[in-house]
Order: sequence, then structure tokens, then C-alpha cells
Amino acid sequence: MQVFKILLTITLPIVFAQLCGADIFFSDCGSEVIHVEAIHADSCNSIPCSFSRGQVYDFTVIPDYLDSIDSSDLIARALIRGAEFEVTAELNEACGLPCPVNKRVFTPHIPVTIKLGTSLIAGPADLTLNSTYWYGGVQRSRFCVQFEIVIY
Repeated sequence: MQVFKILLTITLPIVFAQLCGADIFFSDCGSEVIHVEAIHADSCNSIPCSFSRGQVYDFTVIPDYLDSIDSSDLIARALIRGAEFEVTAELNEACGLPCPVNKRVFTPHIPVTIKLGTSLIAGPADLTLNSTYWYGGVQRSRFCVQFEIVIY
């Protein structure tokens, strides 16, 4: 009975993580001020994530904090076989959170939605998410993260 409890304790989180998505291993590609703690992909069960062309995918970016912001820009690109392609990406809110943000927010969960175009080349790719945060027309901070995907 004890062995069964141990196996259940080990396997249940693994099964649950596969059903709910996974945290993605990523690298920083030039963040300023912001340190990204984690990225979660709802449709990712293993790394690298496997994505189909023409589909929409939701990510959650979790930085350590965000300071006061009133707008942001988000650019997503896929590096495929040495060529860079723009990917449709959007934040659910203009700031990644309800705008404006007038105080420091610790470990915010920033929802990001991307759509992979049908014209992208199938195969391994590096997906880059680059977001810049503004307050009063001045750049406050930015994050840039990159992670591996496979496009089908």
C-alpha cells in the first residue's frame, strides 16, 4: 500500500502537468529591468512545444514584477532555418494587465496569444516574444524571451 501511495504521489503531478500544459524552458534575449520567472504554455505537453500552422496558442509570461505602465508593445518572431518570420501576437490587455498600472505589481501573470500563420515552414524553430512597457511616453522596461518549438 505504501508503494502505491508513493507512485501516486510521483505520477499524479506528471499526468496533471501534461493535461494542463507545461512551463517552458526559455532563454533571455535582451530583457531590460524585467526578469522573467516562468513561461507557461497551455497547449504544450513536452519541450520543445509542438504547434500546428494556422492555430492559436495561449501563453502566460510571469515576470518578477512590473512597475507603473500605461501601454506596451509585443512583437513575436519565429526563426526558421536562419530566416525570421513575424508571428501574430497580442496581449489580452494593452498593458498585459488592466491599464494603467500605477504601482509595482509582483509576479504578474501576463496572458499572450499567438497565431502561427499557415505559410510558416514546418520544422524546428525558435520563437521570440519581445514586449516593451511604456509610461508617459517613456520606455520603462522590456522583456525578451526565446524558446524552441516545432511547427507542423
